[in-house]
Amino acid sequence: MNKNLKALREHEELTQEEIASKLNISRQNYSRWETNELLIPLYHLNALANLFNTSMDYIMGLSPLNTPTNNINNLDLTEIGKNIKEIREENNLSMRELAKVLNTSHSTLSSYEHGNNLIIISFAFEIALKYNISLDWLCNRSNKKYRKQEK
Repeated sequence: MNKNLKALREHEELTQEEIASKLNISRQNYSRWETNELLIPLYHLNALANLFNTSMDYIMGLSPLNTPTNNINNLDLTEIGKNIKEIREENNLSMRELAKVLNTSHSTLSSYEHGNNLIIISFAFEIALKYNISLDWLCNRSNKKYRKQEK
């Protein structure tokens, strides 16, 4: 259960149908995000963070803090790619090594780093978890690169 997403919706006194309509998706898809049956695509996660004026990290349970970040309408694939490359290089990983960590191909990772395709949420989430990176930083919603470590 995505408790944070449900809590945000209920706090705003919105129905699943109302949120789905704002995102131009089916209520069933939205419901499956709240129950964690489906992962939220990154571009919809950005829209939800904008809608609720909170961070992607909070929605995805990577941060316990419901804090606002920069609202951005469109994710910049080139900038996201630069950020992925920066994380990879900081961790002294080749493209093949990071691709192996993500269980994907070198060519797929290359397409993300070059801004040709938007990274899928499962890979972005894995990078955020493994390297303590903020999804909001990865997507240029925040200048704070690292998430606070839980104590």
